[in-house]
Amino acid sequence: GAIRAHPASHMLGRLQRSSAPVVLHTAPWSHARQTSTMKRGPHKSAHEFAEFLKDELAEFIRQGQWVVLPFRQLLGDRNLQMHLRISPMGVVPQRDRRPRIIVDYSFLDLNRETVKLAPQEAMQFGHALQRILQSIVDSDPQYGPVKLIKVDIADGFYRIWLNLDHIPKWAVAIPALKGEEPLLALPLVLPMGWTESPPYFCTATETVTDVANARAMQGWNPPAHRLDHEADSPPEPEPIAPLPDHPSLPSLSLPTQIPATLHNRRKLGAFDVFVDDFIGLAQGSPQRLNRLRRILFHTLDDVLRPLDSTDDEHRKEPASVKKLRQGDACWATRKLILGWLIDTVAMTLELPAHRKARLQELLAEIPRTQKRLSVRKWQQIIGELRSMSIAIPGSRGMF
Repeated sequence: GAIRAHPASHMLGRLQRSSAPVVLHTAPWSHARQTSTMKRGPHKSAHEFAEFLKDELAEFIRQGQWVVLPFRQLLGDRNLQMHLRISPMGVVPQRDRRPRIIVDYSFLDLNRETVKLAPQEAMQFGHALQRILQSIVDSDPQYGPVKLIKVDIADGFYRIWLNLDHIPKWAVAIPALKGEEPLLALPLVLPMGWTESPPYFCTATETVTDVANARAMQGWNPPAHRLDHEADSPPEPEPIAPLPDHPSLPSLSLPTQIPATLHNRRKLGAFDVFVDDFIGLAQGSPQRLNRLRRILFHTLDDVLRPLDSTDDEHRKEPASVKKLRQGDACWATRKLILGWLIDTVAMTLELPAHRKARLQELLAEIPRTQKRLSVRKWQQIIGELRSMSIAIPGSRGMF
């Protein structure tokens, strides 16, 4: 009932019935353009990570999220050939994690040609960190320190299906296997790199957040959840960091918590979301904290569907069990949230060690004797500084 009453229920129902549509405002590609684009092939990073890409696509195929077909077969079917467009596949390296595959749908202007049908207002994550910090500062200290949890969605965008008839528009060139004919990969789910993937996906995650917050305010007391035990997993102890070699990178003190007022006289108990990362903030007893976490888990099940007996072995729980076992959903006053170490007892905001090192590297790369710097390099530096500006006193509005 709570889901049906939400303003996004109509959109979620449409995604459930007919999946996400792909509508382009340009004419279909000619056979000549399809052939020439296929010959061009994927991004060079796909060749550099060819073995990883092959294993990753094989796993996606086993999970029913992608298919791989010969280019010849797509051209041989009139309906498929009429819709066929081809974009290059790429691979993005990530720190301490597996690389991530991504499709460059902007390279041949497919993102620009997309008719915007997804609700853009669903993307409300731009100020999530500021909202979280404000909630901590506004909380009434008489109820004790604020405790935090984080719950990630397993498979993210791959939870939302693409409309079956529109899938050939998002075909992707991949490295050819030795001795094999040219192949195309086709996503059956929202792909990384498409301009409409974030708003369609955020329609689901923002709805989860809204409904979970409403249920928390109404005092709903849900039953025990199958993931309670996994969520109680304690985090691994933080490694002892070496003494900083850059005195200008201390932790930033948050404003002192304000005394009780009419708007904060209740114990804090709320959720926020940044795309696929849910953050819980709460005060109170362990029983209250467990109740709030269960509200989030049950609401996730209501929107993204829990596992059932008809699912194959490859479908995962909506909440990432791997991250739960790492202690992300264990309530704590110090936790890594959206790239920042937040301590609600010391009331500090701190860059983790790897981000401090990254900032130092970037600043060290700026030539001291030159008066010029490439636009690309400057944009990279500005982008990194902008992401860290919340902890740089006096930097508001500089970026």
